Amino acid sequence: KEDILSFKAKWVLENLSDETVAYKLSTVKFFLNFIEDREYATIDELCYRLLSYHYSKNNSYKETYTKKEIKRLLEAYKDSYQKCKDENRQILYILYYYVIAIQSLSEMRVSTILNLKTDCLVKTLEKNGQDEYKVVVYSKTSGREPDEYNITHYVKSLIDEVIALTADLRNESNGIESDYLFIYKRHICHRS
Repeated sequence: KEDILSFKAKWVLENLSDETVAYKLSTVKFFLNFIEDREYATIDELCYRLLSYHYSKNNSYKETYTKKEIKRLLEAYKDSYQKCKDENRQILYILYYYVIAIQSLSEMRVSTILNLKTDCLVKTLEKNGQDEYKVVVYSKTSGREPDEYNITHYVKSLIDEVIALTADLRNESNGIESDYLFIYKRHICHRS
């Protein structure tokens, strides 16, 4: 852990660009994920937190993707969850897959999708014998008025799948996270 802080400080003091420091740290993070996925070692959660490097609120993550990027992301997450042996991490990759799928098929931003609650689906009307739905979400930027997004039947089915996938985790939870769709069980490992 001290090594991570030392390297982080060294790279910043060497006047490396923020992008370069973030890239170097993300490479180490990726390698540790690989080691943990292959079950070669258990990595302390604190290590992952120490490897985070946010240099700009504007660049902390991307909200829009090209069709090519979306396709690559979906393929990568699908490949990851199909190959992953750890059930908790597999669920995390599946959730990533759903976030990108929903984002690509709706007007919602990634941050909005990650903040969806289990009661976000609201039936709007019945049309030609089928129910129509919208997603209602309260965001920090909208104040007290909710943001509403019309969604397709397919997006509704994706949200229903996420609700079903995370139902056991919500039942086990006793905190506020039980209200949210996108929750997962973290590996919290302590070394002695």
